[in-house]
Amino acid sequence: MRRYIKAERRGGVTATTSVPLTQDVLSCPPAVCHTAPLDDCKQHLYSVKGLQGCIDTDASVGTVFDVEFTVRDDALPPHITRVTRTVVIDDPCPAGFAHCPGIDAAQACQVPDVCANAATIAALAAADQVGQRRFKRVDTRVERASNQALETKI
Repeated sequence: MRRYIKAERRGGVTATTSVPLTQDVLSCPPAVCHTAPLDDCKQHLYSVKGLQGCIDTDASVGTVFDVEFTVRDDALPPHITRVTRTVVIDDPCPAGFAHCPGIDAAQACQVPDVCANAATIAALAAADQVGQRRFKRVDTRVERASNQALETKI
């Protein structure tokens, strides 16, 4: 980001200072931030907000968003620069692969058959966990009954 050269007259002498504005970039700020004091718009700083609220991360592949970035200085009146960038939601997987929800994020891109089977495997795993809990309860009851039978014989 370019630096704004700020010139002020002090005692008949013009003092010039260079101020980096990179940390003052606002991402998709409301219109009020074009005129409000910078302190009133800190929640829209890119360093704080990123693109949160600027795009819908659950949008379908191919959805297009125009995101405005604004930077202004503290001059009176302020110098404002606005630029719009286009963000297109892209498929996270290469051609021929599909994104499988519920699979380890590092391996979420799989061939479509794996994704179809992943849902079935997840359902079976969940059913197996329920079955193992039931089996454990039954096994515990059998163990108690066996222990009671042994105690009665002794």
